[in-house]
Amino acid sequence: MNDPAHSPPDASSSGETPREAARHAAYSLVRIMGALLLAVVVLRSCVFEGCPVTGPSMEPTLMDGERVMVFKLPTLLSRLPGFGSWEPLGPGDFIVFERASENRRYVKRVIAHCPRSADPDAGTQVLYEKGQVFVDNQRVDETYLPESERESPMDYQGTLKPGEYFVLGDHRSMSKDSLRFGPVTHDEVIGKAVFRYWPPGKMGLL
Repeated sequence: MNDPAHSPPDASSSGETPREAARHAAYSLVRIMGALLLAVVVLRSCVFEGCPVTGPSMEPTLMDGERVMVFKLPTLLSRLPGFGSWEPLGPGDFIVFERASENRRYVKRVIAHCPRSADPDAGTQVLYEKGQVFVDNQRVDETYLPESERESPMDYQGTLKPGEYFVLGDHRSMSKDSLRFGPVTHDEVIGKAVFRYWPPGKMGLL
């Protein structure tokens, strides 16, 4: 014989009709789904976002059609008061940025940058000639470049202002980058590409 004192509660014992219990369960489900949706929106807006690699400009490091995960939070935090001297990005990093005039996102490699706290009258000197890059008169050793990209007819000479990045594609002859449109500003940066998640066979950290 079941002990009434230990029997599980039902809708009638809690004062709810079956219809009210069903309505309560549906409301709880909607709240959970809403919380999950909000979490996804916040993560995508402030923390991580997927980005496709478009075109051959980063070959052979990143191929057309591959997808990378962009870590956005450090860049967003660096724009807040009190984080002005923090530099979350530096030479060698892969960054994703958007040029408002073109409404298009790019994935490139940072070659040089000028910290936002730097002296505006000094800046960072960048020279590109005969396929080699010099930053403040020091040659950048680009061992990741394919042999065919170690020489280029293009030339560039300029000074980065505080908060500017000089970015290049690894496939120089096919890349639209700072050699063509100049430096990228801190405000144009979406974040740092940190992980390749597509195709599955090439999944891994960048």
